[in-house]
Amino acid sequence: MSEKQPKFKMSLSLNVLNHLGINLYSSTPAVLSEIVANAWDADAEEVDIQINNSNGEDPEIIVITDNGNGMTEEDINKKFLRVGYQRRKEESEGLSENKKRKVMGRKGIGKLSLLSIADVIEVHSVKNEIKSGFILDVKEIKDKLNEESNDDKTSELPLQEIDKSKIEIKKGTRIILRELNKKGQLGSIRKNLARRFSNLDSFKIKIDGKPISHEDREYFKDLQYLWGLGDGSEKALKCAKKAEKIMSLENTFEIDGSNVEITGWVGTFKESGATKGSDSEDLNTISLFVRGKLAQDDILSELGNNTIAATYIIGEIHADFLDEDDQDDIATSSRQKISENASRYQGLKKFLKTSVSRVSSEWGSNRGKAGLEKARENLAIKEWFEKIGPDRKKIAESLFGQINRIKIAEEDKPSFYAYAVLAIENLVHRELLSSLEDLSPESLKNLAQIFQNIDLLEATAYYDIAKERLEVINVLNKSVDENALENVIQHHLFQHLWLLDPSWERATDGSAEIEKKLKDLWEKDVSSLSKEEKLARVDIAYKKVSGAHVIVELKRPSEKPNVYD
Repeated sequence: MSEKQPKFKMSLSLNVLNHLGINLYSSTPAVLSEIVANAWDADAEEVDIQINNSNGEDPEIIVITDNGNGMTEEDINKKFLRVGYQRRKEESEGLSENKKRKVMGRKGIGKLSLLSIADVIEVHSVKNEIKSGFILDVKEIKDKLNEESNDDKTSELPLQEIDKSKIEIKKGTRIILRELNKKGQLGSIRKNLARRFSNLDSFKIKIDGKPISHEDREYFKDLQYLWGLGDGSEKALKCAKKAEKIMSLENTFEIDGSNVEITGWVGTFKESGATKGSDSEDLNTISLFVRGKLAQDDILSELGNNTIAATYIIGEIHADFLDEDDQDDIATSSRQKISENASRYQGLKKFLKTSVSRVSSEWGSNRGKAGLEKARENLAIKEWFEKIGPDRKKIAESLFGQINRIKIAEEDKPSFYAYAVLAIENLVHRELLSSLEDLSPESLKNLAQIFQNIDLLEATAYYDIAKERLEVINVLNKSVDENALENVIQHHLFQHLWLLDPSWERATDGSAEIEKKLKDLWEKDVSSLSKEEKLARVDIAYKKVSGAHVIVELKRPSEKPNVYD
C-alpha cells in the first residue's frame, strides 16, 4: 500500500530560501508588515497581533489573526505556498475578492519573510467554514535543502498538516510564530506599525487587542508648521493639533506626458531635538507610501536640499502611481524601496525637490517672524528695540529671525538674543553694522565670529554705560554751577535717581512720583496732616524695592537751608 501523499507542499531552492527568505528582511516590524498587508489583501477589516511575553522579557510566541476571507486547502497550495504567485495578474485585475480593494502585494514573496524571524511557523485558515492548516519547520527545511548538491535545484518540501480540531478561529487566517530568532525588536512595534500603514481609519490593526492610531506615530505632537498635499493631509491635520500654522502645496504634476497626483503632508519640527525619536531613530525623513503601505523609509535624503530648514523636516507622501497594475513593478525585492532608475521615481523626486525648496523658504520666513516675537518677550530687549532707529531695527529683525532658525535648544535662544543686541550695539560704534545684513542660518562660522568674544562685547556695553553716566553727572554739575531752577534739577534727578543713591535704580512698577501733594501720597490716612501739610508738595517721592519710602526735597544751589527749615 502506497504512502499517503501530503496535502501541503512547498517548492523552493536553497538559493531562494537564503536570498529571498532568511536574508531579505532585517527587522521584525518589516516582517509583520507583510503579514498585515496580506490581511488587507484578504479583505480583513481588522488584524490582531498578540505578543506572548510569558517570561517577562523577550516574546516567546507571536500570534497574528485576521478576519479576512481565509484560504482553502487549494488556496494554500496554489497561492500561499507558491513562491512568486502574482495575484494581480492571476486574480480580479489586482483587486481583492469581495471588497475590491487595490491589493498591496505584488511579487508573491512576502510570505518568505516569515522564515527570517521564526523557526516554527503555523498557519491556520478558515474559508466558508472549512478549516485548513499546516506547520512549517524552518530548521528541518534548511537541513533538507542543505543535503541537495545544487543550490539552484528546486525541491518539493512536505509540510505537516494541522489537526483541524486545533484550529479555533471561525473565519480568516491565523499565523503563529514560534522559536523566534530576532527578539528584542518588539518594544516599539505599535509605533513602527503605525508608521508603516496609512489606512488606519478603515482598517484596524491591533496590538494585544488595542487598535493602533495615527497618534501612535509619536511625532505629530512636536510639529510646528504643516503643509498639506491634497486630501491626504486631513489625517495629519487632525493629529498635528499643536501646529502653529497650516499651509498647502501643489499635488499634481506631469510625468512622461501624463498628469499624476500625490497626497500627503510635509511638516517641520519646532525644535531640532525632536528629529530624534524616543528610540533615537532619525525622524528627519519623508516617507513614501504606495497603496496605504510604506514603500520607502525616506526620500528626503535624495532631494539634495542642504538648508537648515531641511534638517527640521518630516513628511509622508502617497504616490500610488508608482505601483499601477498595467505598469512595470519598480519596487525592489524586499518591497522596502523603489528602484532609483525608474522614470516615474525620478519624476517624483524632481517634483518633491521643488516642494521642499518652497517649504524651506516659508519655514525661514515664519521662523524669522517668530524669532522677533520671541526676542521681544524679554522686556529689556523690547524696550531697546522700540528706541533704536530704523537701520538697527532692520538688522535686529533679521538677526533675531536667523537665531530662531539655527539648530540650538530653545532654552539657549534668550542668551543668543541678548548677544545679538550687544553685537549690534558694538558694531554700530565701529560703523560695521552692515556686516550683519548678509548673515544666514547656514553661515554658522560668521555667527560664531560675531559671538566668539562675548567678553569684548560686554566690555563695550559697560563702557557705554559708564560713558553715559559720566555725561549725566556732568549735566548735574553744570546745573549746580549755573544755579539752575529747582524744577530743572528736579526733573534731571527724577530721571536718574541713582545720582542720589546708587541703590535707587528705577523700579519697573513706576513707583517714583514727581511733584505730588502730600495728601495724595497718603490718601488712606490724612487725618494726622495739618491743612498746610495737606497743601504741601514734595519734589520727589520714591518707593524702594525693599518697601521703604523716600521723600526728596530740593532747593536751588544758592539756597542754604538749616536743619530746622
